[in-house]
Amino acid sequence: MKRSMLAFSVALLLVAVGAGKGSCAEVVGLVSDLAGSPISGAVVAAKDSSGKILGQALTNPQGHYEIVGLAPGQYGYFLQVSQLGFKDGSAVAALGAKGLTMDWKVSKQDPAVAMATEGTSVETASAGDPFGLTWAQFAGLAAIPVVAGGVIGGYAANGGFNGASHPASPGL
Repeated sequence: MKRSMLAFSVALLLVAVGAGKGSCAEVVGLVSDLAGSPISGAVVAAKDSSGKILGQALTNPQGHYEIVGLAPGQYGYFLQVSQLGFKDGSAVAALGAKGLTMDWKVSKQDPAVAMATEGTSVETASAGDPFGLTWAQFAGLAAIPVVAGGVIGGYAANGGFNGASHPASPGL
């Protein structure tokens, strides 16, 4: 009896550990200003639909952040940079098992804008300008109302902006 209980306990533990690893995803990204300079000390938080913070990270000196241990699902992402002299921002995007790369552009005049792509790409997160937009194209995005962060994030998470050319606006 003890032997079968021990075997059952070990099997249960292995299932629990395996399930935990398979159900976690991460969000990575870069926070930079309009000139492409990284922003250190920004806070990025992932919240559920009730507003509870499920994960957060502080950007390092290169502007990079990583939120780990989130279950796949839809989250609200919030960027806090007002303490650094920039406008905060928010976006909504789905997080899949492959993870999410969410890069942010901040400005002193307009709310931060996020662009999300499926997967966690070191190349995307370390690029000098993750948006790949000219100043004129970005200015067109920044002029869109505050809701743009969520719309653009969701648009990009669903495969938008994956081509060689990047439209100035996702056709709101």
